[in-house]
Amino acid sequence: MNIKFINVDRKDAYQAYELIKKSLYSCKETSTPIVDAEFYHQIKMQRVPQVLKNGLFSKRKIAELEGRELTPHERSLYSDDGRVNGLDYISLSNMNLDFSKMGEKELYFDPFNTIEANIIVSKDINISRSTHNYFNEYLVKDRISPKQFNAIDTRILKILDFDFHDTEKNKLENRIQLMLEYYNYLRNIAITLKENKLDIPLREVSDEVITLNPKKVIRMPHFQLK
Repeated sequence: MNIKFINVDRKDAYQAYELIKKSLYSCKETSTPIVDAEFYHQIKMQRVPQVLKNGLFSKRKIAELEGRELTPHERSLYSDDGRVNGLDYISLSNMNLDFSKMGEKELYFDPFNTIEANIIVSKDINISRSTHNYFNEYLVKDRISPKQFNAIDTRILKILDFDFHDTEKNKLENRIQLMLEYYNYLRNIAITLKENKLDIPLREVSDEVITLNPKKVIRMPHFQLK
């Protein structure tokens, strides 16, 4: 398979955005709405292929499968007082709740306010609710199989206007580079879907919901900074 390489000016955000947008829309296909879009798990783009192969696990189970102990940093970061994918549970968020019942001091997690990928998980899973940290958090004890994934959502086009708190990432050149990296990660995701014969919709949802054809994504041009 021959991949076309295209250079992108590291200071031209408009060029980068338009090239990526055109490429993504060229992969658009007709799709049906996701009916059970209820539970979301946020994940780094580069980790999606691994999760498509093996499923979702708690951090403790991941370390066990890797034959190692959790590091002190991991224990602190993913303790059960934290929200995202705790030590012994997989954390999911649900936006289909009555948020008018949320207390004044309660917080909620918005899975849409991110540049990372979201895996939409079927509601046909063994799940329990926990409002210890967030009003809309749900926990899963056991592995979540790829067969229980309803879709993979990305927000690549959102990177240029995302409200970063990290001043380094606010630099335009860094944002352009990040957008190109995330765009190029899509190919790995599409390849994994094809190799594992997974019929899971791959979508770009920054501005509107665009369902991407994995076969076309694999053939997308590769963008690199010049």
